[in-house]
Amino acid sequence: MSQLEVAEKIAQKVIRRRVFLGLSQRDLAKRAGIARGTLRSIEAGSGNVTMANLLAVFDTLDIALDLRNEPRIERTADGRLPMRPSIYQLRAMREQGLI
Repeated sequence: MSQLEVAEKIAQKVIRRRVFLGLSQRDLAKRAGIARGTLRSIEAGSGNVTMANLLAVFDTLDIALDLRNEPRIERTADGRLPMRPSIYQLRAMREQGLI
């Protein structure tokens, strides 16, 4: 994965999560303790952002640092969801519209 692809994937994750939580850029920047322009750079996929600022945004949005494909949760043969799902499985289920 190229640097540009990673930056774009990060931007997409941040935007999706921010919108899901109903936060404006201003609100998120304030909560993360960063400048709004820095958040705009992150959401634009600009590679000119410090790791500290990126981690502050990820922490505020509760985003995992793993940028590989998100886990897919599948129902069992009889249509049930897995028992005792982890927090990551719950997030994936919510994003997939299963819960």
